[in-house]
Amino acid sequence: MNDSTIEESPGNWVIKNAATLSLVFYMFSIVCKVFDHPNGIVSSKYTLILFSICSLIFLILGIISALISIYDCEKSGRKFLLKALIGLLLNCLSLIGTISEYHNAGKAIIELQKEKELIKTTQFTVSMPAGYVYVPPRTHSYVKKTPIAARCILIKLNEKIKKNEDLSKLVKNNGNMKMERVSWKNHKISMVRTISGIGQSRTLVFDVIVPIIPKAYQVKLVGNVKHENELRADLKEIMKGIDGPTNW
Repeated sequence: MNDSTIEESPGNWVIKNAATLSLVFYMFSIVCKVFDHPNGIVSSKYTLILFSICSLIFLILGIISALISIYDCEKSGRKFLLKALIGLLLNCLSLIGTISEYHNAGKAIIELQKEKELIKTTQFTVSMPAGYVYVPPRTHSYVKKTPIAARCILIKLNEKIKKNEDLSKLVKNNGNMKMERVSWKNHKISMVRTISGIGQSRTLVFDVIVPIIPKAYQVKLVGNVKHENELRADLKEIMKGIDGPTNW
């Protein structure tokens, strides 16, 4: 049937232009996605939600328009079939991507809420082994004088540790390092063993990043290398005495 014979009723006009409308709705959805981005032009959360809803509606309308054009290709004209297929593909892919983004955003919000509740109900505490005494001015600085000399410092870091993240990268490498694993709660986390100096005065340093939330803590235990076995035993007890909320 020739397009010129189609009666120009609203329904026929929609069928005739459905392929074009599918692309127009796709473009409208792109514009809405620009506005609903958290770092975009709009800052109000309610306006962001409104643009998100509009974007979804436009994508759905674009899919419906493309399907109408494909189903009634005789009325709309076969020359519009390719345009309708392109519109259907673009809208479907964008809809799948949008749903995936919202799904991931929802999971992130749930995880964040769980972390907040965990931080409220679980406090960060440190219980040092016998022989270690607090030394100001640091919040967590301890020294042991007998039977071996050792110093332990807990440093609050700026980094937020992701679940199962390799923590060794947060410790500076001076070229004389050995990577090991140490137990904390039910987890095996990275430990860096470093030796510096020469002869009997060589210094042994154990560095462990504990994945406390919202900010991780670095445990640094320092002593003479000849007391390595005793220092390892102390570190084991120190790790047992550290408690706090974690997302691991």
